[in-house]
Amino acid sequence: MIYDRAVDIVSIYHWLFTETKELPSTVEHFERYPKLKTSEGELTPDFTVLFKNGTGWVAEIANIALPEGSVESICRQLDKYSRVTHLPNARGGTTEVSKLDVVLLTPIDNATDAVRRIYGERIENPDHWYSPARRPIMIQFAPTPDHYVLQVWPGSQNGSFSAGGEPNYRDWVDLKPPPRNFANNKVRYAFANDPIPPLYLATRLWLNVFPSRFGVSAVTDETTTDEVLGLVRHQYGRGRVGEVDDAMKMLRAAGLVTFADGIWKIRRRRLSRTDSDAHVAIAQLASGARTVDDRSRTRMRRELASQPTLFDENSMGIDAV
Repeated sequence: MIYDRAVDIVSIYHWLFTETKELPSTVEHFERYPKLKTSEGELTPDFTVLFKNGTGWVAEIANIALPEGSVESICRQLDKYSRVTHLPNARGGTTEVSKLDVVLLTPIDNATDAVRRIYGERIENPDHWYSPARRPIMIQFAPTPDHYVLQVWPGSQNGSFSAGGEPNYRDWVDLKPPPRNFANNKVRYAFANDPIPPLYLATRLWLNVFPSRFGVSAVTDETTTDEVLGLVRHQYGRGRVGEVDDAMKMLRAAGLVTFADGIWKIRRRRLSRTDSDAHVAIAQLASGARTVDDRSRTRMRRELASQPTLFDENSMGIDAV
């Protein structure tokens, strides 16, 4: 659920900055899978935006957990982002930015706690190490059956936008995009800039990648991990061998593929009445498997426990895949 929600949020901003009438004219490049090389190591925020006027955004989607270490970790991330000097550009390189907004996106049910713990207990505490030159800008979000709600936190503790051109994002502080607006973006790009959960990728493989490679009528197919990885990267622009291997192992545990001598044999069949329920079928089949190691079984049970909302109607358009 958390991963799919992150994909929704990134897809919304990807659509907003590249496909709407007003804002794309201000954007030089939207990077969905940023890897920022800095003196402090490689940083991987959830997305970045480079504007044509030489300013930019670094955005992080975060949930505030109860342990203090969770808040400290988020603050350290935000602190590192605030010192970024170059952002990805459309040419595959980077461009120096003159101003940078650090944007923190958090679920609305965490927002009040996030403000108290990040802004009140840390930024405004003279004895705490986290004291950024410019405050991060917090945006709260929540899904509804008909749309997402995204609002810039209205309190005086919040940071303010300085990046962007005209018209500026500050003119869209209260967004309510329906799924039809960003569904195509989500279908096309599919992933967020975090490790892909095995169940999520396994479902994508079954519903999208395999049919695109082997057609929809084949009963059995053969492939390799390297070929599947190439297909995922070609179709969605990212993917790691470990992620593909874990997803294929989940399909094997579900009895949908077998593996021998480096070859995956796929047994094609329909899993559920609608594609939006396919992840449920895969998770249930996998969680009941007997020939699976303890580590994989634990992962499957954890994903099964969270799966009812992974691809449900609130995931905004996944059933259009």
